[in-house]
Amino acid sequence: MSFIKIDESNREILNLALEFLESQEMKDYLKNYDFSKSLAPITLNDCCAAIVRARSPLAEKAEALRKAAELLEAGAADYSESCDYSEPASLADAAEAAIEETKVTAPGTVFLLYEKSLNHDGSYDNMDTGLFFSFDAVMKKLRDTSSCYKDSFPIVTDINNDIWFTISKWEPDEGDTLRKKIEWLLSGCGDIWFFEAEKPKNGDDKMRQLLYEKTYDFQPYGMEAHLPMPYKPGDIVTFDGRPMKEIFHCVILSNPDYRDCCSVQCLFIDKFGKLKQAALKHGLNFGSFIFSFVQRAELFTGTLPKREKRLREISRVLSENAEHVQALMLACECWYIFLDIEKMNAADWENALKAHPLEELRPIAEWNHKRMNGERIAPPFDFANARQQGIEYRAN
Repeated sequence: MSFIKIDESNREILNLALEFLESQEMKDYLKNYDFSKSLAPITLNDCCAAIVRARSPLAEKAEALRKAAELLEAGAADYSESCDYSEPASLADAAEAAIEETKVTAPGTVFLLYEKSLNHDGSYDNMDTGLFFSFDAVMKKLRDTSSCYKDSFPIVTDINNDIWFTISKWEPDEGDTLRKKIEWLLSGCGDIWFFEAEKPKNGDDKMRQLLYEKTYDFQPYGMEAHLPMPYKPGDIVTFDGRPMKEIFHCVILSNPDYRDCCSVQCLFIDKFGKLKQAALKHGLNFGSFIFSFVQRAELFTGTLPKREKRLREISRVLSENAEHVQALMLACECWYIFLDIEKMNAADWENALKAHPLEELRPIAEWNHKRMNGERIAPPFDFANARQQGIEYRAN
């Protein structure tokens, strides 16, 4: 993992990553991002993750990662010896190796194709569609059956359909058995998006070793793009996870300016109709989700579905008090101010804001914000007096 900072000298690497974002709001926000005004840096790792975790063909990801590697190599003298700027190159190597595996078929190799689809309740259907002796034979099957294909390949490229595919490659092993080498995840239109390589054994070739070393980065909970987001408390944001996840909405609770996977907090309605709080950039909080949430985030202003309607009133209160809510959330991170957020309605939020005035929260929130960005500064309060008042400091 590399933490080379992105700034004006290497902005072109960020621009490569922006090509893979489907959210126009995110693109517009980051296109002219002022690095000097933010405490939290955008890093090389963030840019690589935005490329790797996109709904885009693996070949395009490999090409972009290779370009990023070339840009870094050209400016290598600008980085300290402690910086690892090899990440894009190794990711590109792995992506290219995964593509190469579609072209190489050893005697006795078989390919297993599964069609997967998302149900209305969030569950998946998984249908075995047959065994094949070459990758090309699998793709012919897809051309004949996928809704994306007609007479040519492809005639329609609607990646928002509700199906996707996995193809696994099995090679002969000891004792007349087969061992899985790699599995690709494809869109409903047949584009390879991701891959997962199996753990190699002693004596396996370098290709299998390389694929496995980088396979985690191409998985649902691999690399995370901690890119800054333009949203404030109270904003309702749409997330479109198709085909693996249905469209849903959330209300932003907190979006502080520091680089942390948990920094952006939100509220959403889960599949059981319950109000839940989660870290926005962690797909794990929302169930299986292979894409980064920063990829397709969009501000929502329409009419919410019935099951999500209660988010609107909460959104109104938070939007009208955005600075106050942000300060309260930051203060909650370091003080024993306990809010049962998952049970709070709009009136509860109004009462919480009255109970904790902005003037009292602001210095605590500002201190915590700087502390989370690595500054070593004394807290703006006296621990002894805080205890006497019945308020305890929560040490992180």
